[in-house]
Amino acid sequence: MAIKHAKTSAIEDGSDATLVRPSDWNADHTGTLDHGTDLAGLSDDDHPQYIKHSLATAINDFLVASGAGAFVKKTLAEVKTILGLGTAAYTAATDYVTHALATAANDFLVASGSGAFVKKTLAEVKTLLDWAADIATHAGLTTGVHGVGANYVAQAPAASHLVRSFTKGWTSGYFLKGAEVGANPEEVFLPEFTRAWFHEQWGTDPASAISGWTDAVVNSGNIYYWGLGRLGLSTGATVNSAIKLYTAYSGYFSTGSRHVCAWFTQWADTDRTNSTALLLVHTATGWPTPSLTEHHVGFEVLNGAIRSTSGDGSTREVQETGITYANQWALHKLAFIFRSGAIDFYVDDVLKTTHSTNLPTISNGYMYLSLSNQVAADRKLDITGINMRCA
Repeated sequence: MAIKHAKTSAIEDGSDATLVRPSDWNADHTGTLDHGTDLAGLSDDDHPQYIKHSLATAINDFLVASGAGAFVKKTLAEVKTILGLGTAAYTAATDYVTHALATAANDFLVASGSGAFVKKTLAEVKTLLDWAADIATHAGLTTGVHGVGANYVAQAPAASHLVRSFTKGWTSGYFLKGAEVGANPEEVFLPEFTRAWFHEQWGTDPASAISGWTDAVVNSGNIYYWGLGRLGLSTGATVNSAIKLYTAYSGYFSTGSRHVCAWFTQWADTDRTNSTALLLVHTATGWPTPSLTEHHVGFEVLNGAIRSTSGDGSTREVQETGITYANQWALHKLAFIFRSGAIDFYVDDVLKTTHSTNLPTISNGYMYLSLSNQVAADRKLDITGINMRCA
């Protein structure tokens, strides 16, 4: 460290160089001072603006600001806490999955249990997804529903009525009817009408069309005609009156076949209480017995409530559909589908009941219609069409 006088001279030097001249006074002094031996006060801790090495007490200590213009020492553990790392280490640990786990393109990470992942190859993932049995077949398919895994169709998107998860393939001759969002579809039989057995639309003068039917009148029961396309059944106003009609058709019903029959009906401006209507296919010659135990299938309308009915020659089965003729002009389409081992009954194209016992066998049977009352008041039911098909 150089030393010089604090006051300098501005006088010019004289010519005698042996004398101390002003430039000599102004120049730095020769020689140095040793920082450690010649300067006093070095051991005094009076320089707070500097950070001393002695602040570190262990490897990996950190300096962390404790505020503006001030640093404090923090241990490694304290710094982890500040950084939100807790007890986690900075190097690879079992709590982390590293890139090194992947050894080939298309490797997957798959949970091997709670809190653990393992690497799986593409082939292993295919096996997990149950594609192994179908992948070769699936790759070659160009039409139809592609089988994946255990032959499942993919899930439908939200808010759709498409197939959700349904086994590939379903009952022959059936269609899938959508249910609510996220629900499995329902099998529905929609027959191909390959053969017509019976068709009555009253398309001509009903008085002429009815000539193909045999009728029976009890008390004030009668048939009335509104015009083309409508046949009216009326009890009249006498208690215990009835109108009954039947006609033969050529056809054969059995549990091994599929048959469809539908009646198009409308209640006609009268009350529905204290009345009974029957719309049947049956084997009885003439009129069915009141117990309806003979071979038959169809509908009974009791006090306006629609019920499905069938019989096997000794026992009758009856089920409530939950639908009624709600007012004096209510219209309903009543239909059944006779399939293998069961009969499905529909009201307005909605499946309501299914009979799987007491199923009839009907060969060259009869179409039967009747309406009766149990009160001294008229009851009326109009038939606008009847269709029966074999599919």
